[in-house]
Amino acid sequence: MQLQTAKQQKDETPREFLDWCRSLAMKTVPKVEDPLLQKFHYDQAQQMLLSTFIAGLSGNPGHQVRFQMPSTVDLALQIAITVFEAEAQEKRNLAFFFQRLKPQEKVEATLVSPGKPLEDQSMDRLLVLAQTRRM
Repeated sequence: MQLQTAKQQKDETPREFLDWCRSLAMKTVPKVEDPLLQKFHYDQAQQMLLSTFIAGLSGNPGHQVRFQMPSTVDLALQIAITVFEAEAQEKRNLAFFFQRLKPQEKVEATLVSPGKPLEDQSMDRLLVLAQTRRM
């Protein structure tokens, strides 16, 4: 696969995707004798790496990184990991929340947004629903 068309895979973390993009970017750097020219090629590869990483990130982490337009790969990775981990934590919280519901509340909670997978629904809406059911 070429660097310009790299896309994050569904089961790939932002860090894994960046590592893969970095390996592709380093393959574009030619070996030259002149240190100044070598640095130029390396800097050019770093810019291509940043562009490819930002463009290839998928889902909400990708949207958030593109909205914030980071100037470095490290900053882009930090944003992507923060959003990725926050989403993972929300899914864990949601799973814990549903383990604690009574069977009739689980059925009613699934009706918050019919046709939409339960794990994709907002935790806030589900918490409100659970609170109203207990009143």
